[in-house]
Amino acid sequence: MGRPVESTVMLAQRLLAEGGAKLMANRTPGWYPDPNDNSTEHYWDGAGWHGKRKVRPLSSPEGFDQKNENALSRYWNSLDSRSKVGAVIGAVATSFVLLGLVMTVVEESSNSELRDSCEAEASRNGYSGAEFDQVVEFCIDYDEQFGGQP
Repeated sequence: MGRPVESTVMLAQRLLAEGGAKLMANRTPGWYPDPNDNSTEHYWDGAGWHGKRKVRPLSSPEGFDQKNENALSRYWNSLDSRSKVGAVIGAVATSFVLLGLVMTVVEESSNSELRDSCEAEASRNGYSGAEFDQVVEFCIDYDEQFGGQP
């Protein structure tokens, strides 16, 4: 899984404190934590530090597969602008569809509770048969129009 972030930062601080470039000579080129700023990384080209810095990526949660993230990043970066726009529009449209489904389920649940409440009230008042159905429908319509039972 690699070295914990804290020990990597401590290593970089020690390397810089002890003459960085001399100790880094055997290190492979790449991005290393900047000991002066935990939020950035500094580039080592194998011979010396470059002025290049970049924002340090957030540490991955335990069990996160870095290979999958890199594959997704490579795929996303391989897409042209139109494909990216299409993917974003598709994701937004999917979100709206899912939101609509959730709202429908909530509304149906709410309507069911309203119907139960109206039926209980009609029953308490002694209505039955066709009259019962009319009172329940009136109660539901009234609630939807005016926000409360008559």
